[in-house]
Amino acid sequence: MIAFGPTDSVTTFNKGFGTHFYCFIDFETDSVLIRERYIFEDSTVVKTGFLNDIEKNKFILAAIKNFDSISSDSINLGDITSSTSDTPPRVYCGLNFFVEFKNQGVSRHFYTNGYTIESLNELMTWLTGNVELQNSQIKIDDNDIIQNVVNRNDFRLDPPPPVKTIIKFLPPKVRE
Repeated sequence: MIAFGPTDSVTTFNKGFGTHFYCFIDFETDSVLIRERYIFEDSTVVKTGFLNDIEKNKFILAAIKNFDSISSDSINLGDITSSTSDTPPRVYCGLNFFVEFKNQGVSRHFYTNGYTIESLNELMTWLTGNVELQNSQIKIDDNDIIQNVVNRNDFRLDPPPPVKTIIKFLPPKVRE
C-alpha cells in the first residue's frame, strides 16, 4: 500500500510523486514493513516487525473486505466535483492510495483515496501507532517505491501540489 505525497524533486521516474506512507505486509510470515515520511519535519521513519496472526486483525479484515468490493485495475476516487444543495463540492485534501493485494498467485491492484475507503486510513493509523513494530535503520529510496507505480500504463493521477516548509501562510481574518 502506498499513500502518495509530494516529492523533493520531479524526475522522469517519479513524475512529481513521492510517498507519504508505504506499507508491505507478508501474511505468510506475519512480517510488516512501514515507511512514513514527515514532509514538514524533513524526516522519514521506517519500522519493521512481526505481528502474530495479522490476517485476523480487525483493521486488516475491514480493509480486505473493502478491497473485494473494488474491481481490479480501477481508479476509485469518488466524485470530488459534484454537489447538491445538501452537500457542497469536495476538494482534494486527503491522501490518494495505490493498493496491491496478492493472494495465492493472484494479484489485484487499484487506486483510491481515504474518502472512498476509510478503512485504509484506519489501517494506516493502526500500523503507524503499533508498539510491536520497532524503528529500523533500513534505507528505502522514495523513487524505488514510487517509480514502478507511477509509470504503469493505467496510472492517471495528477501529482500533489509541491510543499515547501519555508512558505508561511496565515488565513485572512474573518469579519464578524
